[in-house]
Amino acid sequence: MSQKRLSMRKLKEIARLKFDAGRTYEEIASAVGVARSTVQTAVRRLSSAGVGWPWPADCDEVALEAQL
Repeated sequence: MSQKRLSMRKLKEIARLKFDAGRTYEEIASAVGVARSTVQTAVRRLSSAGVGWPWPADCDEVALEAQL
């Protein structure tokens, strides 16, 4: 079964909660409404792409999505 993509809004919230607020995967999953494993995967992909928080000012969402 293929997974639906996370919206950019949810990715931003995951990045903010993890990198700025220091929340746990469980807390983030509950706040965003996704599974803990989804949060783990998203954080791993954001970190490997060099994206943290605050979100890059020159962030082009289309380019970022391709990078992830």
